[in-house]
Amino acid sequence: MGIRIEGNLFYIQSKEMSMIIENKEGDLLLRHIGGKIAKYHGSNAILEKDHAFSGNPTPDDRTFSYDTQRQVFSVHGFGDFRQPSLKIAHANNELTQFKLTSSEILHGAKEATRLPNPHSTEDAETLVLTLEDKVAALELKLYYTAYADCSTISTHAEVRNLSDKAVVINRALSTMLDVPASDYDVVTLQGAYAREKTVRRQKVEQGIFTVASNRGASGHSHTPAMILCDHTATEDAGQALAIQLLYSGNFQAFVQKNQLNEVRLGIGINDDNFVWQLSAGDSFETPVALMTFSNHGLGKLTQESQLFIQGHIMPKQFAHAERPILINNWEATYFDFKKKNCLI
Repeated sequence: MGIRIEGNLFYIQSKEMSMIIENKEGDLLLRHIGGKIAKYHGSNAILEKDHAFSGNPTPDDRTFSYDTQRQVFSVHGFGDFRQPSLKIAHANNELTQFKLTSSEILHGAKEATRLPNPHSTEDAETLVLTLEDKVAALELKLYYTAYADCSTISTHAEVRNLSDKAVVINRALSTMLDVPASDYDVVTLQGAYAREKTVRRQKVEQGIFTVASNRGASGHSHTPAMILCDHTATEDAGQALAIQLLYSGNFQAFVQKNQLNEVRLGIGINDDNFVWQLSAGDSFETPVALMTFSNHGLGKLTQESQLFIQGHIMPKQFAHAERPILINNWEATYFDFKKKNCLI
């Protein structure tokens, strides 16, 4: 349970969920996310070969391409033609290449500053992965927190400007995941005024499917969450992975299938109307995202999500007790709020 480091592998273990990241010469590759496993033996490793029209970062190795690797974050401009999780314009250009420099295990959670965070994290553990782009003088920290009582992992990112000049962040997602090629469905909650949270399920096809809001709030039309599940998944059977954002502002969530049928999920702040100037020495933190997994269908996924919300999001005094009654008086009296009117 929790976090452990074995050689070049990072194991992030929650109740019934495992996330395994490999450090391959400074690049972070996602080797597993899903059901809990004690040891990774490379059974689902990508066959390294020359994939036509996938760019290669080194001229003497045509078998390695960021465009074909399963990653936990992706940058713009180094041969990965899928959606990136980070885009930063600096003095030279908009290219960044982060390499792992250190790792650390923390007791509890590393909270995002001035943003919503899970509470009751005394029994949790956090993996901190620190990466650096030495040319652009930028530091990237990825935080992954595992919870012993839930099949959920929370995550967020932090970018620090180590240079003496301002840079501009044009995209900063909270999390991104690449999963193996398979037959998937994507489930979202959409709707309109007075009919929110309509369940929409559709097959993941080659291309990009996005839900988003740029109204300044998550809104009634789209919910900042997305579920990727087996095409055959039911309420009681099949694998399902949910990503959710602890943030009520502009957001985007996407699923993308590339030419090799590999699938990428991402969620975070919406790029629309987002430009963040990061001054020298300053840092920027993304909102926290939640990743929840079920090996027993969508019903179990719902239960695990509810368990986390009840234990780590809801105010403690209300989590396991009857809640106070809240009267929605808007349509009844509009602005004429008086005790007499409310009690009639």
